[in-house]
Amino acid sequence: MFLVCYDHLPTRRVWDLPVWGRRCYLKFREARVSCPRCDVLVEALDRVDPQQRQTIRYERYVALLYDILPAMAVAEMEGSDKGTVYHAFGGTAGG
Repeated sequence: MFLVCYDHLPTRRVWDLPVWGRRCYLKFREARVSCPRCDVLVEALDRVDPQQRQTIRYERYVALLYDILPAMAVAEMEGSDKGTVYHAFGGTAGG
């Protein structure tokens, strides 16, 4: 099946793994493609879930930190607050 690029969504910025201790972001524009059978679809990305503000690998990294460190320590390391970390991983990780 041949898909044609229809247009692009506005630029998204998502958190990714830190590099040398510095916060990193990915900026990209998702393509909308025209499919003869399905109408217009947004391209699927395997590294970022739709509507999320962080990459899947960043979520896994924070979850691993949360398994070995208290939520407050993870929040300080990642420049977030304890409530955000706990809300994101409280039901699935140790902390």
